[in-house]
Amino acid sequence: MPLKSETVKKRHLKEKITILLLDSSFSQNEIELLLEEIKARKNRMLFQLKEVK
Repeated sequence: MPLKSETVKKRHLKEKITILLLDSSFSQNEIELLLEEIKARKNRMLFQLKEVK
């Protein structure tokens, strides 16, 4: 379970990303591609972290 401060940081980051996406002129398809890329990078980072442990 993440620490409370980590949860707050994540929530703040999600809010900033949401605002940026809403204020931009990205199409729905571009937003979906960005989300897929973020998820792929997150999974790679988690996999690398497991390898280090």
